[in-house]
Amino acid sequence: MASRSKSKAEGPRVMIGGEVARRIRQHARGQSKTEVCGVLIGRENEGRLEIDACIAGANAAQAGSHVTFTQDTWEHIYKVKDSEYPDDRIVGWYHSHPGFGVFLSDHDTFIHKNFFSSPQQVAWVYDPHSDEEGCFGWEKEVPRWLDWTFSILSHVLIFVLGAFLAINLVRPKQEVYVLDRITGEVAGPVPYELLEQAVRDARGRMVPGDSRGAAGTAVPPPANGGKEGENGQSGK
Repeated sequence: MASRSKSKAEGPRVMIGGEVARRIRQHARGQSKTEVCGVLIGRENEGRLEIDACIAGANAAQAGSHVTFTQDTWEHIYKVKDSEYPDDRIVGWYHSHPGFGVFLSDHDTFIHKNFFSSPQQVAWVYDPHSDEEGCFGWEKEVPRWLDWTFSILSHVLIFVLGAFLAINLVRPKQEVYVLDRITGEVAGPVPYELLEQAVRDARGRMVPGDSRGAAGTAVPPPANGGKEGENGQSGK
């Protein structure tokens, strides 16, 4: 029985696309009582392994505790690869462990050594019951849990998150002062967003036909620091 130790290997740095991870999970969840398998498609880029796609292992020999790539499985894999990913290569494989954790069994290690023996090829393991996953790479002729694996939701999501942070952290905050027409007092500064909400709430409470509007009027910051004279006019 293979060890379930999570001793980490330095191995290649791996970046797997969010859509690839989603498809692997979907494949495994579709057969939650038996193992499923497939291959990982991608490329090496400046010492980093980029996984851009995966191909499900059709017609694999499945069992509760192991899965095997058959001749029909390999024929299907290469047919899809040559058709859809002619410029990429097989950079590893994936399989599920339904309900018994993330590790490489003796059978898994045999497959990895005999079919994915390149130093840059990895094994991705996913447990659909616990939703745990891990990536294994070569270290001194033994596949071990990789120390550095990065899974991205999508390039678009990261861009949106970056734009959101840039807008909210970099842009200057808008503040306004509010002049009370009755007392002539100036209140503020008030966050612009809070004032907008207050105006919307006031309009929502207005009786149809009432043209009086909200009690206050937004004005620029007073030049004299907020000191007002009589009738709401600035003092000299």
